[in-house]
Amino acid sequence: MDEIEALLFLSTASNVGARGDMNFLGFGWEIMGPEPLSAFVVTASLKLPRSFLGKSIGVRLRLVDKDGQIVINRGPGAPRPVDIQSSLVAPQPGAVPPGMPGTVTVNIEVGAGLALDHGIHEWILTTDVDPEAEWRRPFYVRAANEQFPLPEVNQDAND
Repeated sequence: MDEIEALLFLSTASNVGARGDMNFLGFGWEIMGPEPLSAFVVTASLKLPRSFLGKSIGVRLRLVDKDGQIVINRGPGAPRPVDIQSSLVAPQPGAVPPGMPGTVTVNIEVGAGLALDHGIHEWILTTDVDPEAEWRRPFYVRAANEQFPLPEVNQDAND
């Protein structure tokens, strides 16, 4: 079977350009919080073998806690699991140069106020093509600002 490759990115904001390029603000963080959590984006980029071009691929992105349990969003509205299922359509064969994979990139915007306990959480991406294959992106929610303080950034590169 042809294998799918996937990458998950965390950022403050992101968009996908007309050429399929990814543009990020606040890219690459692994520690956030404490609550209330600000909005952020999970970006999934899938490289699909040529045999998948023009086909629909079912994807599932879920957020789990340190025990591997799906997180229940306790934010505004009724409590609900953070478990997103959708379909992505791979590029058509004529849109991809010979020898290149088809790439599909999707942004999932997570609004401000997601209520998460402090500790490690993990986004997990799976597909219906191979449900056993998983791509993971862990992050940590601080209990207080003093816990794992964010590093100072030198704004003046000439120093």
